[in-house]
Amino acid sequence: FDIRKHLLDYDDVMNRQRKVIYEQRKKVLRGEDLWTDINEMVEEIVDDLLSEFMNEKENKEEWNLKGFEDALFKQFNIKFDLVNFGQNNSAPLSVREFIIEGVQKLLHNKENEFGKELMDYLMKVIMLQAIDTQWKEHLLAMDHLREGIGLRGYAQKDPVREYQREGYEMFMEMIARIKMDVLEKLCLIRIQREEEVEEIRQKQKQDYVMSRGEDVPQPKTVKHEGAKTGRNDPCPCGSGKKYKKCCGA
Repeated sequence: FDIRKHLLDYDDVMNRQRKVIYEQRKKVLRGEDLWTDINEMVEEIVDDLLSEFMNEKENKEEWNLKGFEDALFKQFNIKFDLVNFGQNNSAPLSVREFIIEGVQKLLHNKENEFGKELMDYLMKVIMLQAIDTQWKEHLLAMDHLREGIGLRGYAQKDPVREYQREGYEMFMEMIARIKMDVLEKLCLIRIQREEEVEEIRQKQKQDYVMSRGEDVPQPKTVKHEGAKTGRNDPCPCGSGKKYKKCCGA
């Protein structure tokens, strides 16, 4: 008989996740701190890969530098020679700085090639596409989780707590996929013809016209049907007061 309460708890989890995603999306639409976000993504992904392939708790002989190089190439489309670099700079911190500087150099070279305005637009479009695609997939996954979570009650587990825990883990995995997707596309993007630049700029102008005010919904005029309430008539809100002393004040 507590299904109603559980539904509210489930909705609360989704509402909090939705708020985070929508706020991030609005921030991207406004073009706020795009480079700051990109640089943070680079550092986080490099740190994750570093802990996987060059874990400080392991012996250096156990480090998989070749696998690390392959993973970096897949993510950033850059060939790092970590085997030779590591002979003189074996500390993970030095390797970290070497990789981050390499990725940032690649991205800033693209900005110099495309121009700041076009690069900002490309970052914005790629980030929005990644957010929208991953969020839709996450919503489907959360629906499947919600459908099957009730069975946990038979295993002496609180379904709501299980939903909150697994929902959080799935949300963080989605955030990680967004970051990886954004950087993979940014590092791969190429513009070979001058006509492509002009096409993108025209698309940018169209998108600007269509998206203006998207994150600040405009109020709609509501047309009320029926007889108009007189100032001395009872207020339709049901307060018992005259309209002029209540909602019509």
